[in-house]
This record gives sequence, C-alpha cells and structure tokens, in this order.
Amino acid sequence: MKFLCIRPKKLSIQSCLIAILITSFFSFCKFYCIKRWEDEAMKNIILKKVLLPNDNNIFFIETSCALKEDKFFADGLQISSRQACAIYSTAKMNPSRPVILYHSCPLLKNYYESSSEAALHILKLKNVYILNEKYEDILRGSLVENLISSNKLQESKYLYKHASDVLGLVLLYKYGGAYMDMNFITRKSFDTLPKNVLTPLSYKNLSSGFMQFEQKGFGNEFLKQILIDLSKNFSKTRWDGNGAFLIGERFLKFCQYPEDKSLKEAIANNSCDIALNKIEEFYPIYFTDWEYLFKPNNHTKHILNALNNSIAVSFWNFISRNEEIKIGENSVFEILAWQYCHDIIKSTGQSF
Repeated sequence: MKFLCIRPKKLSIQSCLIAILITSFFSFCKFYCIKRWEDEAMKNIILKKVLLPNDNNIFFIETSCALKEDKFFADGLQISSRQACAIYSTAKMNPSRPVILYHSCPLLKNYYESSSEAALHILKLKNVYILNEKYEDILRGSLVENLISSNKLQESKYLYKHASDVLGLVLLYKYGGAYMDMNFITRKSFDTLPKNVLTPLSYKNLSSGFMQFEQKGFGNEFLKQILIDLSKNFSKTRWDGNGAFLIGERFLKFCQYPEDKSLKEAIANNSCDIALNKIEEFYPIYFTDWEYLFKPNNHTKHILNALNNSIAVSFWNFISRNEEIKIGENSVFEILAWQYCHDIIKSTGQSF
C-alpha cells in the first residue's frame, strides 16, 4: 500500500509519520481481527459438542490418552501424517458425509495453531469434525459402562487397541454410520456399500477395520448383542479379543448359522442380512505382503492394477509404522498418497 503525505505548513513531519502509522495499524488490525474471528469460528465448528444419530457418520478413533489422566499433550492434534492421510482421503472421497475424529487427548484453546501442517489440512476440510470428550464420559450409561467401573479396560494388556475397539462399537450403536481404522488410504466413496456391512480380513477371518451400521434396525440389534457379550466377556489379554474375534463369533450366532459352520464357510457363502464386503475392497494387499506397498520394486505397475477394485487400501500400520517412505522413490504407498492425500504428503518434506 502506498501512502502519500502532503505536509501543510503547520503539520510537522512527526505528525505525518504518526498519521501513517495509525493508518497502517488500523489496516493491519482490520485484517488480523477478521482472520482471528474466522479462526475462532472455524475452531468452534470443528469441535463437535453434540453428536446426533446419522447413518452417514464416519468415525476415526485416537486413544493415546484414553483412561490416562496423567498423560497430556498440548501440541495440537496427536495424529501422524499417515493417519492424517487416512482421514483426509476418506473425507475427500465422501464429501457429503460427516467425518468425525475422536481425540482422547485434551485440546487447549490454541490447539488449532499448535497442530502440525498435516493435521491442519484435515481441519480445513468442511466435513471433518473433532470429538474431544473424556473417554469415560462417552461410555457412561452405555451397555459397557461396567468395563470402566470394574477397571477391566484399564487393566488391559493392549489398552489403546481395546479402548478403540470398545469405543468404535459404542459410537456406531449410539449414532450409526461407519467406523474405520486410521491405516487406510481411501480411493472411492462409501455410497455404494450396504448400510449394514462387515469386512473380511481374509477367507477365514473378519476384521474390525471397517464396518458400517444403521442406527436402527437389525444392524443396531447386532451391535447391541456384541456390546452385551463384551460387557460380560471382555478380554484383557487377546489382541483381537474385543474386536475382530468377537465380531466373527457374534456374526455366526446372530446370523443363525449351524454350529458346525465355520467362519470361512460363512464368508464364502453369506446368507445373512449383515452383508460382507469383498476382501479386495479393503485388504487388497495382505499383511504378509505389506512391504510391496512401501519399498520401491519392479512390480509397482502390477500392484497398482491389482488395487483397481479396492475402495480403500490398508497399509498395515501395526507392522509398517516404522518404515520410512522417502519422497521421490515412487513406492506404491507414495503414489497413492500423491493421488488421494496430496496436501498431506506435500507437507511432510523429504519423508513420509
């Protein structure tokens, strides 16, 4: 901005400079105040205070502070760049659906400014919201409230995993929608999926990584039965005991399959009202082959072609989380990230 100071006979140079400074200050203040107001309004919108039943909900869950009152992070959202990619790609592929991240760690008033650049990219998406309530408050009054009052959950060998398994089921039962692990890159919309659906991990096992249920009807009744079972038979020691394993057992009972029918047979010939996704729609690369996603190799084109029918691609974070991706090596994961979470990978620098 150019300032023109015409000095009258009785107006000193100092007075002219003061006038320029005052004008500059108010111009800056006008911009800054508007910017701050927009940031505050955005923060209020992002922090979701009240959840409502909505079969279009998509839930992600972060539990690093769940039931750990002495654990506190003040530096914005506690999610990695890869987790941000999972949320970002899902929100972009499902723009009409509310994507809700449950964040267990307390968020200070400056959480927005303190979050990483990758996290800010998901916060700027219009359909992304943060649910930041105490874990025990959400479970209070639920069918599994006793897991906290009895300290069963707190004593779990796999606290963060089991806390996520339990909360995912509670949120879907209360509000409906989809739950998804934060180790997927989403490639397509979920609109074509059945309203009540589970996802096989293999030909022998179901997973808890992606599931979707209506808030009313038989899907909700299925979740109710799982939660009742969970309240009585919570496992402190089995990794998948409160997730995939329990869901598989309850699926066979709920669908009234004969006792001699295996889960493998049920997956191959499902006749239940609870639908099953195809394995390749969410787990096109099995966990034993996870390195094909992360290490540059001569099969990249073939692998990408094998992903054509996938809705999302699991990158098996429990195995791959320490595997560094160097930008520019063109691994399958990097290619997918540039395509489906471009802003996230762009903000990460030399590695992802």
